Amino acid sequence: TTVLAVQAWGSQIIDSLMRELDQAIDNKPIYEARKRGRILPLYNQVGLAPSHEGKFEITKQLFEEYRTFSMDTTLMLAREGKRLALAIGNKRDIWEASLMEAEALKGLGRYYLALDVLDQLPPEALDTLGAQLLYRRSSVYYSLSEVPMPQSDIMAYRDTLARLRTLLMETIDSDEGKAINRLEFLKERGDFQGAIDYYKTLPPDIRALADTASVFNFIIGDAYLKTGARDTALEYLLHAAISDIRNSDRKYNALPLVAKILYDQGDLQHAYDYIICSLSDIRAAHAQSRMYRINDALPIITNAYKDYQKQNEETRHTAWIFALAFILALILGIIAIIVKNKKLKQDGRLLKEKNQELESLKEKSDALNRKLEDTSHTMEEYIGELFNLNSEYINIMQREHNQLIKTARTGKITDLEKAIAALDSPERLATFFAKFDKCFLDIFPHFIEHFNALLKPEYRYSLPPGQLNPELRIYALMRLGITETSRIASFLHYTNQTVYNYRNRVKSHAIRADIDVYDTLKEL
Repeated sequence: TTVLAVQAWGSQIIDSLMRELDQAIDNKPIYEARKRGRILPLYNQVGLAPSHEGKFEITKQLFEEYRTFSMDTTLMLAREGKRLALAIGNKRDIWEASLMEAEALKGLGRYYLALDVLDQLPPEALDTLGAQLLYRRSSVYYSLSEVPMPQSDIMAYRDTLARLRTLLMETIDSDEGKAINRLEFLKERGDFQGAIDYYKTLPPDIRALADTASVFNFIIGDAYLKTGARDTALEYLLHAAISDIRNSDRKYNALPLVAKILYDQGDLQHAYDYIICSLSDIRAAHAQSRMYRINDALPIITNAYKDYQKQNEETRHTAWIFALAFILALILGIIAIIVKNKKLKQDGRLLKEKNQELESLKEKSDALNRKLEDTSHTMEEYIGELFNLNSEYINIMQREHNQLIKTARTGKITDLEKAIAALDSPERLATFFAKFDKCFLDIFPHFIEHFNALLKPEYRYSLPPGQLNPELRIYALMRLGITETSRIASFLHYTNQTVYNYRNRVKSHAIRADIDVYDTLKEL
């Protein structure tokens, strides 16, 4: 009775934690908005910082905010930090920037480049940075030891990792850092029970620290999982997963393990939802170093679907059995066998026709799915090009902003007016249009050809490669989903009337009056 009561109580805790995790996943946009709310003021502070030293300190804070949120942004910040550190000329700042770069490269899965960065640090950097450098190097070797490769290479990486862990335990000052490193050391040796026993000896205030509670929960949950105590492991891992989601930590480990445990327990729906959430977050963060954990859990998606299909198949078999029994009883109870047979033949023909209809619908569905996949790929390319273009213009604006500040500080009003007037030059707009044209035509290379096919021959456009004219730019924006006249006019620096006139002109040149050029292009 006592054992059953304990099991029931444990089940209630897990059910409660799963509801809490589901709610946290539903609220992810809220947590991510809070994250960006912390990041935006830091970007503003960087622009206002009066010295390289101030910019460097704020860049380090931005790096910490992005460290588990976006790996490619982290690498950009690390390299900006190194540029600032070199400008400052302080050795410690330069070495810290190198550690940031190594961490970013590791997060992107570029482990050997991360080691190259660390190897370039001079011996005196170890004396100055100590545990920071050892920790960064050990984290790279930890990731390498879990990448699929020849066993001999893995063992070599684990030996190096064990030596680094030993040095870390002698170097780390913080109690929580020593505890985490000790737990990882015991786990990597395969002493999972030893890790659990050591964790139980830690003071509660260390285990409950806000910054490390998720790390402790994941390490111990994983250790319990390795010992076979799946229910206890699930409880710890659920705590870790909830903390990761609430902290907008996309580079996490706990949720994929939760999905795998639930799949093994037969909870296919939650397993599927959690693994899809993990894939989405890790992909959004570009955290290639976490993909190996997802790979182990990916069969959940396929197997869950297969199990669902199997359940449906069993249901269909049961339905067929009942149908046959019903038909048999019906045959035995009906005297007019010939009439019944005719009816059954008629039903068979109808069933065949329905099957043919279903096959036709399936083919149409497959074609639609392929088109959706192509559209998704195109949108990914467009978003990537858009981010690149935005990034380039942000850099230009930052340089011009800094130049204006320098000019303003000289007190020369004439120079300042000239600098401001230069910002609105026609050449800048022409350059922007040229980049927009190239970006758009890279994604939709046959756009002009398709557009010309809708016009009368004498009105078709012949343009240099990679270039659009004003009418085509209007329809290019409409092809990208920007349909409001005011937004198009703002983007192209036209008036609303100009946009309206261009659209009417194109409409009047269509091969048929009943053709809607915009609606036709949407289908291409």
